[in-house]
Amino acid sequence: MRVSINGHYLGRRVSGLSRYALQVNRFLVDSGSRAIELRLPALFYRPGGRVVQWTRFLSLTLLELLGPPLLLALRRVDAHVSPAFAAPLPLRSSRMVVVFHDLAFVEFPGLYSRLERAYLHFNLWLLRVGRHRVVTPSEFVRQQFCAYTGIGPERVQVVSPYCEFVADTVPLASARPYLLLLSNAHPRKNLAATIEAYIQSGAPTQGLDLLIVGNFELPVACRHPQVHVRQGVTDDELRTLLAGARALVLFSLSEGFGYPVVEAAQLGVVSITSEAGSLAEFIGEGTAPDVATGREDITARINRFLHDANYRDTLEARRQYVCARYSKRIFSEQWQRLLSTG
Repeated sequence: MRVSINGHYLGRRVSGLSRYALQVNRFLVDSGSRAIELRLPALFYRPGGRVVQWTRFLSLTLLELLGPPLLLALRRVDAHVSPAFAAPLPLRSSRMVVVFHDLAFVEFPGLYSRLERAYLHFNLWLLRVGRHRVVTPSEFVRQQFCAYTGIGPERVQVVSPYCEFVADTVPLASARPYLLLLSNAHPRKNLAATIEAYIQSGAPTQGLDLLIVGNFELPVACRHPQVHVRQGVTDDELRTLLAGARALVLFSLSEGFGYPVVEAAQLGVVSITSEAGSLAEFIGEGTAPDVATGREDITARINRFLHDANYRDTLEARRQYVCARYSKRIFSEQWQRLLSTG
């Protein structure tokens, strides 16, 4: 099978979206598909002023809109996969698969320029009028997408990513135990409330630090001696930092998937989360989510982890559930079925 793929995010590792793109591309290679990457030449990504930025944006937009239908029309490929949210023009669009990760640009419009929002809404319109098949990373996003766009659920399939970290990772030696928070500057990560809740909890007095790790510039306006920030870590460094944590904390207001929970689970580390959005899918089927996003609620949940052995057992059971549910084998089987029935 010859498959073209939007390669814009294949060289980037700073987000869950790029990790998903890399996993899709790896599946195509492992399955023997003859993948054709659609991406701009490297010179378009060189630093530059406003003219360079506009040229890059317009070139990328035209490539995403016109490249896939042109290849399909010429019968050079059997299908096109866009692991980033970019919907090609709807020519023979049932052979086009678009991955839709979340509605962040609708929920938090202030973080996107008018031009970005216009382009993303245009992509939604293309999905409405076309016959593209849509993939979401979680059932939460699937329901959210269908409700917002009016597109029937029969066109949308959930294919969740997995963790590529090896479970036998040896953690780095640390002078002090710590909770780990993987975050960026996005407001939905609820970073300020999480830091305040940690300080208010019993963790600092028990010598348990808070380590915040992210690949973006983090606006951490906190000078507490036990709150530490690490930026620009590599995948190897992230793996060892995760493996050495007492627990992962993630109290997001909304998550399209929640990669850190799956990565922590694979490394034997439990997660204390808000259970908001897709995070509720990590607690096990038949369990009602108990969303905690306010400072007092987060404080109570951290204290419960510190003092309640039964709660820690519950978190461990959830960790094992996550390890069994999200795997490379399941991911590959679902993508194989999706492309073979196109």
